[in-house]
Amino acid sequence: MKDLLKNIIPNWLKALVRKTVEYVLNSVFYSQNEASHKNFIVTFHKCGSQWFRTVFVSKKMHDASSYRFFTYRLLPFKGYDDRPLNERPINRISESSGIFGPLYTDRSGLDNVLEENDKVVVIIRDPRTVIPSWYDSVLKTHAKMGNVGELRSKIANSELAAGMDVMIDHAVSFGTFIAMESWMTAAETDSRIRIIRFEDIFSTDQEQEFVSLLNHFGLTFNMEKVRKVLDSNSFARMTKKNKHYKKGKNRSWTNKLTDLQVKRIVESCPKTMKLYELER
Repeated sequence: MKDLLKNIIPNWLKALVRKTVEYVLNSVFYSQNEASHKNFIVTFHKCGSQWFRTVFVSKKMHDASSYRFFTYRLLPFKGYDDRPLNERPINRISESSGIFGPLYTDRSGLDNVLEENDKVVVIIRDPRTVIPSWYDSVLKTHAKMGNVGELRSKIANSELAAGMDVMIDHAVSFGTFIAMESWMTAAETDSRIRIIRFEDIFSTDQEQEFVSLLNHFGLTFNMEKVRKVLDSNSFARMTKKNKHYKKGKNRSWTNKLTDLQVKRIVESCPKTMKLYELER
């Protein structure tokens, strides 16, 4: 029923409801905000955006730290953005502080809003795993928006290897690899930007990685309450609530991608792949 409804309810209506709820929460319940600057969470498709949104919108996380969280605010009214990630300039943010995200954009997309004291955390996942994960999502669970229906039809009528080619082509045209590379390059010289691997935030080091994110954002927090947040949003618990997560940690690219496909991915995002040099 949930999957049926998400394809029936217009995306613009879902976005409007989310924005309305967000406005009430930030105005009435979560008006306190410790950080005096803007904090941005940047992710890419299949890089944990739903998990971060769930965590930061939760009452438990608001009990653990004081902040305002803005999600979907920067999306078009239709509820989704079909522009390539390297063609998504954020032109205005009315709030002077808070956590904003997850955002899907390249480094230049924040040129108009990123100020000297602002901070950015970028969640990057092994691109070789992103492709089969995105393939499964488009084929089975992703809500129909933009060209998802067209992609679903293509891969549903193709052999696995051909379907993976479709998704690699999409990642290229959608600017996914370009965007990842832009953040990797920027992080080399900009201390405002911290890169966190998706694989680490969903590992036994999750607490350490999540705390590093909160520290980078300049937030104070109750450590015991943070632990409870992480426990209540553990991967095991979330797979019981949402089938979207069921294969998230266990997907393997080794038996899904051909050698030529792996070579193409590595050549498309060499700096990103350096994060995974020992895992090739």
